[in-house]
Amino acid sequence: MKINLHLKGALCLIMIMAIAISCHDEIEDISPTPLSLDDQLAQEGLTRTKLGEQLENPYSIENMTLALDTLKKILNGVNPTGRSLADEITLEATDLYVRFLPRDTTQYDEMMKDTSMIYYEYPLDYEIEQQGDVYIDTTVAEGQIGWQYTVVKPDFIISDTLTYEILSELFIPENHPDYVEEEDDEEVSNGRIKSMSQLLGQLETMSLYLSDNLEEEEKQQIANGRVTGWFKGKSKWRPRGRISIQDTELGWRPMQGVKVIARRWFTTKTGYTNSNGYYSCGRFRRKVNYSIKWERHDFSIREYRGRGFNGQAKINGPKRRGDWNLDIRKHTKDWFHGTIFQATVHYYYGNIRGLRRPPENSRWKPQMKISARNHSETAHGSYNQARRFLGIKTPIRIYRNDRDSDEIYATTIHELAHASHWRMSRHDFNNGMFKVLESWATGVQWELTRMKYRRYLGIERSTGFYTSVVADMIDGPATEQTRINHGYIDADEVDNVSGYKIRQLEDALVGVRTWNEWRDNIKRKYNNSTKDNLNDLFAAYE
Repeated sequence: MKINLHLKGALCLIMIMAIAISCHDEIEDISPTPLSLDDQLAQEGLTRTKLGEQLENPYSIENMTLALDTLKKILNGVNPTGRSLADEITLEATDLYVRFLPRDTTQYDEMMKDTSMIYYEYPLDYEIEQQGDVYIDTTVAEGQIGWQYTVVKPDFIISDTLTYEILSELFIPENHPDYVEEEDDEEVSNGRIKSMSQLLGQLETMSLYLSDNLEEEEKQQIANGRVTGWFKGKSKWRPRGRISIQDTELGWRPMQGVKVIARRWFTTKTGYTNSNGYYSCGRFRRKVNYSIKWERHDFSIREYRGRGFNGQAKINGPKRRGDWNLDIRKHTKDWFHGTIFQATVHYYYGNIRGLRRPPENSRWKPQMKISARNHSETAHGSYNQARRFLGIKTPIRIYRNDRDSDEIYATTIHELAHASHWRMSRHDFNNGMFKVLESWATGVQWELTRMKYRRYLGIERSTGFYTSVVADMIDGPATEQTRINHGYIDADEVDNVSGYKIRQLEDALVGVRTWNEWRDNIKRKYNNSTKDNLNDLFAAYE
């Protein structure tokens, strides 16, 4: 929903400017002719996911009951003198297959806030004919958010405010309380099943067979095994792989902290990449659908999909039995999302020289949402805290995927620094001078980006609200390059301040709204051999 504000007079303008910080002017792209949804998707470089036929659900209570009855007959026929474990199992729902219909973006964002839940835009009991970036739900009105599919436990409490539908009661064998994960499966021969876990594995295989959800090779093995009572099915394997990204400055680099998802029917398992980019996601018997969601508990990278809607940024990977290794090439939308993700992981979970973190996800505070907008803008990024209210919109927006990796990384750090500043001292932030707010974010951008990109120099040139004063207070005397960046001629005469820690400069922002208040607070709080030069340094930027 867009709100048009008609400002009257300078006072209203000042009030609005105090609420929102926009790094460079943000310009809305207004087209005289509304684009169709397909055209908007194409403009954003997105493709549609297309579904095939609906599949017979092998995990429904009805189909599992049929499989159990069949299994009993086979085992009792092979070993008619004894009672098998199949006679002892009771089929009760272990899970529920449900779908939710958010009434608007507010409710959608509230649902997505719980990152322990994994939602899918498309139904889980259909073949995926073509894997794309976006699934368009044609069962809802155009522009409305579609159904969100997931699996919950039978005792899951569903809010009265949510529209939902229970699609099926499920019996997922490995979620049975007596199931124990076995590293090496023993063969079942002569109808003698040695454990409940083996029986549950046999039951799943039989239900997949009867519902025609096995590949031809395994179907034949099962058909032959019905005579001997042995049809173990596929052995278990572990989805794993490596995620790397093409950095325009550093070359191919591993990605750390990426959430990788492996799904088989209604079972989803996740893993996170380590410092070398490697991950693994539980164990399965058969093929899985791989995917990546660019999110962590505290933040989510959103993909702008037109008409004011930002969906979860993700990568839909292949369906396979085997490793999935992904190399993300530069200047693609996935590369754009991944670069923003890396900078955000750094600020939230990495070494940030003792600085305060940006706003975190909690019961009463929404997850930080960052919108990645590929299309060209004059702005590199923007921050508006008002858009975070109730988690309705995206407070941070990052533009232009045609830039280099270090530039996108730095922009993300800059906007997160604004969010951290607001969290630390919101009243001072909302009423502070733009030069203070922007100079601080510019300084954090310089400090943290250099931790990854050693040659990063910071802003191209100090101008207006954007100054290099933080770098001046931390580093030594100006070099030729920093003189160019700082934007004043006699840099050697005024840049005689050094030795401050960035956490000290952050602490000195508390209670500060003006340029000189910040300077005086730094002088008052810390003993530094160069502090008498602070007046000249701050004056050089006035």
